[in-house]
Amino acid sequence: MGKTVVLQDVLYALEDAGVRVLAIKADLLSGISTREELRDYLGLPDSVERVLHRLADRETVVLVIDQMDALSLSLALDQRTLDLVLDLVAKARLIPGVRLLLSCRTFDLNNTPKLTCNPPQFRTSHK
Repeated sequence: MGKTVVLQDVLYALEDAGVRVLAIKADLLSGISTREELRDYLGLPDSVERVLHRLADRETVVLVIDQMDALSLSLALDQRTLDLVLDLVAKARLIPGVRLLLSCRTFDLNNTPKLTCNPPQFRTSHK
């Protein structure tokens, strides 16, 4: 099974359990480089961070970002999109009640400088 199939199963399980989820396929974000463009693309009433903060005030929210490696593949052309998503992840980590689930190929995780950071509080799972 691929990363997306696994994350889709996790998404369905979270939804079945009544957990609020915001899922983003990073491979579809090419060319998006500002918080406003991301907000508009996702059809949100406010920035992703503010939406997560409001939702997490009531209950746990999971932010799922699939295909982080797709952004690293186009890094030379799309560095601003990768930076935007990494900034979102950094800000979301600081919001109490928000949990993160990201998918990325091991090769990209180990060979893309912006993705190689693996602080002890991150839990990674490799195939």
